[in-house]
Amino acid sequence: MGLGLVLGIVAGVALVVLARRWRVAGSARDRLGRDAVAADVVLEGDDEEPLRRWLQRAGFREPAAPRRFVTAVVVFAAVALAFLVVVHALDPFAPIERTMQGLPGGFGGLVVSLLHGMPIALAAFIAAAPFLQVRGARRRRVAEVEQDLPTTLELLATLSEAGLGLDAALARIQEGELLERPLAREFALFRAETLAGVPRVRALRRLAQRLDVPPLSAFVSALVQAEQMGIGLADVLRRQADDLRGRRREQALLRAQALPVKLVIPLVLCFLPGIFVFTLGPALYSILRLTAGAIGGGS
Repeated sequence: MGLGLVLGIVAGVALVVLARRWRVAGSARDRLGRDAVAADVVLEGDDEEPLRRWLQRAGFREPAAPRRFVTAVVVFAAVALAFLVVVHALDPFAPIERTMQGLPGGFGGLVVSLLHGMPIALAAFIAAAPFLQVRGARRRRVAEVEQDLPTTLELLATLSEAGLGLDAALARIQEGELLERPLAREFALFRAETLAGVPRVRALRRLAQRLDVPPLSAFVSALVQAEQMGIGLADVLRRQADDLRGRRREQALLRAQALPVKLVIPLVLCFLPGIFVFTLGPALYSILRLTAGAIGGGS
């Protein structure tokens, strides 16, 4: 019961901190244009609270997302605490503990410690489920952006070299893309902001802040410099596309070189034991039969 009390205090302190961060938010931001409303996003500013910004970068853009997250944290923490209390009251591992206490060499104590740690680990997993869900959504979002960015940059560079501006090139690209993809939705919001009168440099910086993906941030930084210094957009886009293609090639080579090292553990744990069983198994069985026969005959 003491363990449950400690976990309850820790969960209460964490909930108080999250609630205070959630209430620090300022007034709600106005949506810019009907396209932004259709995209169902909330525009973040420089003074956005950390919790809302973290959820927005994971794709949870609804105004009620922080409140729902805090509610989910409270519910899952209560479920984890109730689970620990029930396990402590029922004590399902008592028969196993009595059995393991007689084992020599301290092995029984190790098994008992593992059994006591399993409910705590499961309760911690239950309590962290909301955080794990947001983290998984953030990783999927970053992977989708990194997957779509090279093709988008290639198309933008080609259309810019053909004489189209950035806005016209984005409009042409979005005609054949699905708005369910994060990068397409963010570019649609970027166009809505520029049509609503937001300066292009500020709209580009807000685009990089909303996604917070390093390759896209580098691309936006190059566009901002080109916009401020008056450099040709087509040359900047082509250099960015070539640079991103080279980095993706290097990442693919690194993953290919790391593959043999990653295959060692599955090879040792799964493949080699099977080989030993199929090759040495019959010989060991014959040796055991001969040994048993010799012992039986000698007695």
